[in-house]
Amino acid sequence: MDGVDFANARLFNCNLSGASLQHANLKWAALDGCTIIGADFTDADLFHTTFDEGVLDGSKFTRANMFGANLNLVTARNVDFSNAYMKDIAMEESDLSGSKFKGCFMQRAVLINAQLTNTNFFTAVLTGGALEGSNFTNADLTRALINGVRLDHALLVDTDLLNARFVNSVLLNTDFTSARNMPEHLRLMLESRTR
Repeated sequence: MDGVDFANARLFNCNLSGASLQHANLKWAALDGCTIIGADFTDADLFHTTFDEGVLDGSKFTRANMFGANLNLVTARNVDFSNAYMKDIAMEESDLSGSKFKGCFMQRAVLINAQLTNTNFFTAVLTGGALEGSNFTNADLTRALINGVRLDHALLVDTDLLNARFVNSVLLNTDFTSARNMPEHLRLMLESRTR
């Protein structure tokens, strides 16, 4: 199904497991409740596509255009989102454990209460996002840009923060226990909170 045009399609509760949808056009498509395990959406256009309450485990979204897509309440473990364009994406209360977000542009992403354990956000841009209550335990945030983000009540336990940037972020009750390679600007922000 590479290159297929499913723009505006309504495919509720479908099964696309193992499907190859590289370069597919799924703009404004609704794939809510679908089972899409091990599918390949490399370079697909998923502009404002919804996957709410679906299962996307082991799928690949490399370089996909996911501007404004909705992946709320999804199970998307071990998914490769590397270099995807994810501005304004919504992934609230989703299990994204073990997934790769390397090089993703995720400005204004909404990841409230998301499970992000063992994820890789190397060089990802998360500026202006809402990440309250998210669990980044053992995540790699090396060189990630996390400026102007809300991280209230988030867990960054045992997270690698090498050269990550947190300028103007809100860190109310954020847990950095055993975080590795904490940047100096973040250390100073946290120390000023306790004064």
